[in-house]
Amino acid sequence: MVDQTRSTFREQIQSETNMAEHEKNKVKNVRKAAEEST
Repeated sequence: MVDQTRSTFREQIQSETNMAEHEKNKVKNVRKAAEEST
C-alpha cells in the first residue's frame, strides 16, 4: 500500500517536471521566433 502511494507521488512529480520543461521550451521557442521575425 505504501509503495503504491510512493510510486503515484513519484509520477506526480515526474509529470510536473515534464510540464515545467515544456513551459520552458515554449518560452524559448517564442523568444527565438520573436528574434527571427525582427
